[in-house]
Amino acid sequence: VYTYKNSIRTHGAENHRHLLYECWAWWGVWYKYQPLDLIRRYFGEKIGMLFPAALVGLLVFLYGVFTLDHCQVR
Repeated sequence: VYTYKNSIRTHGAENHRHLLYECWAWWGVWYKYQPLDLIRRYFGEKIGMLFPAALVGLLVFLYGVFTLDHCQVR
């Protein structure tokens, strides 16, 4: 776990990793604002662009799981 003694809200951002840790890397904020520019800057352009595709893939997967009982193979 990444820990830091100074909060970004009171001491400013030391680096992009710390900023992502305080604003993005918590289970409780997954549905809130997602700082895609910071994610792209920290992980790189290719990885940052995979997040929207991963979200669509997750939604399609969940749809398949929830409709599995209703599908019949003929």
